[in-house]
Amino acid sequence: MGCLLPEICLISQTYRLKGVQVMYRELFDILPMPDKSKPFIVMWYLQATCSKILEKNRAERTIIGRLECFSSEVFDEKIAYTALGHLHRTQRVLRHENARYAGAPLPMLFVEKNNKEGVTEENIID
Repeated sequence: MGCLLPEICLISQTYRLKGVQVMYRELFDILPMPDKSKPFIVMWYLQATCSKILEKNRAERTIIGRLECFSSEVFDEKIAYTALGHLHRTQRVLRHENARYAGAPLPMLFVEKNNKEGVTEENIID
């Protein structure tokens, strides 16, 4: 079922998205950083802006809360590695070398049958 008042739905989605981004930023501000000699690793399940998805792949489309527009600007530089989930294609997020989608080692859907699948290995050295 679509939105009866698209303008209000768009405003609502914008505020919800902004609220989630503010929540993550505030969480990083109050989160006690672990021992500096150990890397800090974070896992998120979302779709970041500019991430690549297959056009016909509905499984990777809009998720709960419409977080498909989640800005990668919220990825904190203090984090050694941000492991992302939801997308099946392995990829890094924009200019963030330390934020990646691991991808799926095997095709998850018929539309992904021609994808080049694999495993990404990351070495985290501080």
